[in-house]
Amino acid sequence: MFEIEEKLEIISEEIEQKFPKEYREFTKITNAVINHSLFNRLNTVENIKVYSEFQIWCVWDFMSILKVVQNLVFTNSIMWIPPKNTTLGYNLYKLLMTEETDKSHPEVKTQRTSHFKLFIYAMQKMKADTSLISNFLGEIQKSEDLEAILTNLNVNKSIKKFLAINHRLIKENPKNAVALLSLTRENFLPAVFKAVVGNSTINTKSIEPFIWYHKRHIQLDEGVHGPIADDLFNEYIINDEDILLSLKCSIESLSARFELLSEIECNLI
Repeated sequence: MFEIEEKLEIISEEIEQKFPKEYREFTKITNAVINHSLFNRLNTVENIKVYSEFQIWCVWDFMSILKVVQNLVFTNSIMWIPPKNTTLGYNLYKLLMTEETDKSHPEVKTQRTSHFKLFIYAMQKMKADTSLISNFLGEIQKSEDLEAILTNLNVNKSIKKFLAINHRLIKENPKNAVALLSLTRENFLPAVFKAVVGNSTINTKSIEPFIWYHKRHIQLDEGVHGPIADDLFNEYIINDEDILLSLKCSIESLSARFELLSEIECNLI
């Protein structure tokens, strides 16, 4: 059984003492997600295909969260303003660089690609359906009405809920994006990804890019991205009000992710 508490060193004993109720809720939902029964069923190619067709939306959602953080650290207008913390800005660019232009899978001819496209490649290799997410990418270039686009494309209700919650949170306050990046992604996902690949004993070439993607993420998140996310958290989550809001929005997002995992499990073969 995986445990998340010791992974999130950003949550100090002081925070636990100040906000015991929220801390307990946060710890409970994080452990519930990484120990979800779904991961024990990712033991066939068909089930991994189903999982990937849901998970790709989480990959896209992560990039949206990251873009809000980028706009918080750097000016988002033609009239340029120097960043306040250039060291933090440099490290954020390192995170962005690997997420958007990381090294490709060894089988891919292009040397650089985004992690989103790496996941798409993994899906294609095992013949998972990428048509819905591809149609979605086309639609968001014409409109920013996320709810309408997802409804028109008949996207699964649990995916819609997960995306709607996260996008509402990051629109309400860009600091929420910092919290989500640190508490529900970079410091959290290595445990989730270990649960995903840890239960896979399938020896077939078709899922090798899927396994490669997750191992690459574990390496980056534990070694580089997690500490950068911590620095961002410490820079922008500066008082009790910020900390409490961070815990609450993380609990809401992780609860929606748990529901999404349950929906995926219901769709397994």
